[in-house]
Amino acid sequence: MKNTILTIALCLGLVTSAQQEDFGNVDFSFSGGFMGNTSQGLTLEEYRSLHPNSPILNKDLSNLSNSNDTYYNTSPLFNLDYGFRLKKNTNLERKIRIGISYRNYSSDNNGYYYSDSNPYDTLTSSQSGEEFYIDSSYTESLFFESYGQQLGLDFAYLFYTNPNGRWSFYTGFGAELGIGFNNKLNIVQTSYSGTSYNSNYYAPYINDYETNFYEEETYNQNNTYYGRLYAPIGLDFRISKKHEFWKRMHLYTEFKPMVEIKSNELKDVQFNPGFGWSTFGLRFEF
Repeated sequence: MKNTILTIALCLGLVTSAQQEDFGNVDFSFSGGFMGNTSQGLTLEEYRSLHPNSPILNKDLSNLSNSNDTYYNTSPLFNLDYGFRLKKNTNLERKIRIGISYRNYSSDNNGYYYSDSNPYDTLTSSQSGEEFYIDSSYTESLFFESYGQQLGLDFAYLFYTNPNGRWSFYTGFGAELGIGFNNKLNIVQTSYSGTSYNSNYYAPYINDYETNFYEEETYNQNNTYYGRLYAPIGLDFRISKKHEFWKRMHLYTEFKPMVEIKSNELKDVQFNPGFGWSTFGLRFEF
């Protein structure tokens, strides 16, 4: 909450500064796209400390090994913004953009696995004489997934080239502070067994697998908080240069490399690189 109040105060201060710098026209914009970023999960013991009554986590899981994978996640992202135009000439326009962002996210957090195979049988082709080796296989997995919603307050300082033209390129810097709510953790444990065969010429082929058991648990999580620093890179298209209404209407697309600073379920701070891409945006000038 303190971070949100500080951000609002910062934005109001910048708006006041904008008014002192030949405050001009304003615009509204809406964009939709997606955000992608890496995610970091907790250790098995940390998950157990958060959910000590979990039937799955209270089992003997000592045979499972962490996959140590880096998980990349994408989810829908929407922005609603209000722009304040600063000084403008034929070559460059400066603008402050303030708005809100909404994201419905799902992230793969961590995975633990165990796999074992043993010789089972050997088959020989009656035509070629080639031997196929049959193995019996067993695989067990434990997987964690987080999902929820994020709502943030977004600020950006932008520089537009060729602001009076049909096409305009822009860039700048931005920051966002927000909260994650309706957070949930999904825990899934599965095991399956079957047979697989291999030959001298082909990769292993899995056959006749069946699920031994499947268990799933879902838990509510505490709210989390995040901040993002980003550098927007955008392309803007003015629909018309003559018609009084349509010359105020713009289409744009924007790519945002970013670093996310986020608190996890244990209130530890994580740094996750990522990007946002407003694949379609609509902006109207007043």
